[in-house]
Amino acid sequence: MADETVVPETTDEVTPEVTPEVTPEPQVNKELEEKNKQLFERAKKAEADAKALKAEVEKFRQTQPKADKSLEVEDFIDISASLEGLDQKEKEKLAREHKLTGKPLSEIRKDEDFVLWQEAYRAKVEKEKTLNPSTKQAEIAKEKTFEEKVAEIKKDNPFAVTPEMEQLAEKEGVWKSPQKRKDVIPLSHG
Repeated sequence: MADETVVPETTDEVTPEVTPEVTPEPQVNKELEEKNKQLFERAKKAEADAKALKAEVEKFRQTQPKADKSLEVEDFIDISASLEGLDQKEKEKLAREHKLTGKPLSEIRKDEDFVLWQEAYRAKVEKEKTLNPSTKQAEIAKEKTFEEKVAEIKKDNPFAVTPEMEQLAEKEGVWKSPQKRKDVIPLSHG
């Protein structure tokens, strides 16, 4: 409310009533001023940091390749030449390095770190091949099973027991040839 004047009813003179103004103490003013300065400085610093970060983000965006950028024929040739002669794991390593560094594939492939990794990887693969020889054998060199041998012998006459079959069965230990008995005298027809 604004200053109000009270008029006494009995007198003709009007005296304005003055309300004393409350003045803050000088020490409180200094503390408020100091806090205001600190807040102002913090705000200025935050604003400067925000500008610097925006500049960094913009710089990063400019260095990153555009997603909608189409590849030229030369790019395809470079990529295919860079991947030539590599197995799947080597290609994955090359792609990972490209994503991390942004360098061209041909440059990464010539890089000393990649070359050393590749030599070690290929030595490991070669060692594993020598330790684990292939279990695939040519059909010619593969030993036939007993059943396959019998089936081969029986293909001409499936019900006959041939001397070849007897020899094969005896060799495998599944059959013993009958021997002539010495205690039996053959009957002579006469």
